[in-house]
Amino acid sequence: LVAFDVTTQIKLWTNDLFPNVDDHLDVNPLLVVDDKIFAGGGRRNPSVFGDVIPQLFVVSRLTGEVESELEFGFPTLAGDLLMIRGQAPGLRAYHIDTMQPAWSVSARFVSVPALAGDVIVIHTSDVTVDASVGQRVVGINRNDGSLLWVREAGTLQSFLDPVSDGQVIYSHFAQTCRTFLCVSAYPRALNPIDGSIIWENKDFDSVSVAPVVLNGQLLYDEASSGGGSSRLRGSALLNTADGSAQWVSLNGHTAFESITAIIDGKAYRSSAHPTFESRR
Repeated sequence: LVAFDVTTQIKLWTNDLFPNVDDHLDVNPLLVVDDKIFAGGGRRNPSVFGDVIPQLFVVSRLTGEVESELEFGFPTLAGDLLMIRGQAPGLRAYHIDTMQPAWSVSARFVSVPALAGDVIVIHTSDVTVDASVGQRVVGINRNDGSLLWVREAGTLQSFLDPVSDGQVIYSHFAQTCRTFLCVSAYPRALNPIDGSIIWENKDFDSVSVAPVVLNGQLLYDEASSGGGSSRLRGSALLNTADGSAQWVSLNGHTAFESITAIIDGKAYRSSAHPTFESRR
């Protein structure tokens, strides 16, 4: 883990979190909250690739020293709660100020949580049914971890993160997909209070990753529209109010999980075919 001054480019500190390991490890994105850095890494399958057990370190942003360690997982923030997913029981919440446990939710799989008011929404799988058909979108009370509502979300082939603009949850319904490693889902908007559907757009599918919410729009790195020879596949922009398409790529498409950066209200992404067809 390395910190440097972006103005002077002077290195401030380094910390070798796994000093006894020389080869490659899986490293998760960092979460920085005030004066703390949550840094996770290790091997996803220690029993196969070695004995480096994945760990989640709490590191001082000022000194780089490890202050404490938590059970491994992927950290995100929901108000004043630290949310950690990826290990049993499923989703764990800690008070960010004291790092004391607040509550936990049992689930087979857990997506990145989305927050709207005091409602945390995740994609998960019902542990009582087969994973291939057990996808759910679940609303959880942020204050006590109680279950508020459950919405069916189709098959588990399309396990996608929900996102939010703070008012509405933008999610997907996964359809059966026959191709190897394929992803097939159509977008929809949910009311975070009760999970009711605000809108759906079944003209779009094959959504591969969660969209970016930007100025009342949903920007998808990869989506498909139409059928047969008229089928369009590539980036797409949908209106958050009703799910209508503003534009989609005219031809070509990106690789799965391409990177979109939002800078000063503009979206930047890689594309071999940066030509678009208006759908207004």
